[in-house]
Amino acid sequence: MLGDAELKAIWNAAGEFASEQATTGLAIQFALLTLQRGGEIAGIHTGEINQATRAWTIPSERTKNHHTHVVPLSDQALEVLRAAYGTEDWEGYAFPARKGAKGNFIRRDSISKSLRRLTKGLGIEDATPHDFRRTGATNITAERIGVPRFIVSRLLNQLSDTGGAAAVTGIYDRNAYLPEKRKALDAWAALLIEIVE
Repeated sequence: MLGDAELKAIWNAAGEFASEQATTGLAIQFALLTLQRGGEIAGIHTGEINQATRAWTIPSERTKNHHTHVVPLSDQALEVLRAAYGTEDWEGYAFPARKGAKGNFIRRDSISKSLRRLTKGLGIEDATPHDFRRTGATNITAERIGVPRFIVSRLLNQLSDTGGAAAVTGIYDRNAYLPEKRKALDAWAALLIEIVE
């Protein structure tokens, strides 16, 4: 898990990195804000983003558990996407691959490698994109924000956690918990920005 000082250092370094390598620097900030998996972040496309409802719908074929996952987007996450697209007309992948690279979007390991380079320069040992999920989840369920673990499991698209309810409940409960997830991610984004500022 990352402490506040490490979060601040990584966020600021990713911002500086974005000025020379915009794609991965912004992807790192987006990962910190949304707490989603690296591969899902790498492939985010305008077809998955609804700016009006401030939501990102990751199709089932792009999620680890093969369930469609709706991620509410905080104001800060939308700002990062605006910077990534660079224009009013969002089109294509938010984090495109360099010209000549295979595929249309950056690879998941590009985010990991960039983060490794950043953290090595900062003297932070063994920080990975997965640590963002762990750190965010812990802060969201802790006293700092106080969201129930069940909602955080939905936020992270971990459908196996029933929050203490009977396992069969997960089979019948098709609620996406979007308002609760939005509240949690908005609170996390506000806390993260407070930390980095």
